[in-house]
Amino acid sequence: MSLSSSTPNVMEVDSVHLLHDLARFYDSGTEMVVSEAFGNAVDVESTELKIDLGEDHDGKYIRFINNGPSMSEKDFRNYHVIARSSKTFGKGLGWAGIGAKLYLGSWLESKIITESSDGTNSLASVMFIQENKASWKFVKPTQNFVGTSYKVYLKPEDYAVLSAAITDIVLKYFNTAMRNGLDVIINGKKLEYWKPEIIETFNEEIKIDDRHLPFTLWTLQEKIPDNRKNIEYHVSGKTIFSTNPSNLLSNVKREFKKKFCVVVDALCISDQLGTNKNNFRSGIFNSKIV
Repeated sequence: MSLSSSTPNVMEVDSVHLLHDLARFYDSGTEMVVSEAFGNAVDVESTELKIDLGEDHDGKYIRFINNGPSMSEKDFRNYHVIARSSKTFGKGLGWAGIGAKLYLGSWLESKIITESSDGTNSLASVMFIQENKASWKFVKPTQNFVGTSYKVYLKPEDYAVLSAAITDIVLKYFNTAMRNGLDVIINGKKLEYWKPEIIETFNEEIKIDDRHLPFTLWTLQEKIPDNRKNIEYHVSGKTIFSTNPSNLLSNVKREFKKKFCVVVDALCISDQLGTNKNNFRSGIFNSKIV
């Protein structure tokens, strides 16, 4: 029998294996869950993100509720299609259409419940692994709110890490998002972000080839904490990359060497983001900002 045919075969995708491989781009499942939830909230211009950690009859979970625009039914259905996204590559943190599903690849026993509502009309679903396939189905909504809720059931070790470190993780990566107007409420308590007393603000830009990266330099009243003594590069309010400005210190007045902070808006090079969105890919832009 001849195997040749004029009719092409559509390639199948092993969705579980794909999610498992993609999840490995992150250093941990905890980092992945927080980063993706914040990225989605920032990309839809939310002004509030509530984070709750808890346990119910299905297990231990973390839930993120943003107050951004709700999804239409079409958008909601597309949200469940792996690698389909309404976002534009190079215009923010999200574009690949995989982030919300990735934890299923990190822990096959997980399930992810998403609800989106405009205050009157609501849609809800659960994503899970069944018979070695990534699957989803509509479920009955449980909340009445405006925005989108994203609830991820966690393996015990990831729940333990997030219970202990969620505040530190948020402040490390998303302090600028909060400074830009995103209120973060963790287990009912508003998180206070790092907000130094600024003496003077200086705005300028870095030019890399034909791209212009605006930056802000603050001179501060008090000495800066050790973990802030960097030049930070941000995309949509998330710290992507930071470098110690040791090569610049010789040009700084002695009294300000530990009293200045630099934040670079790197949105225009977001197409250079690495897969885990915690650094920039190797190449010309990466070499020039370092």
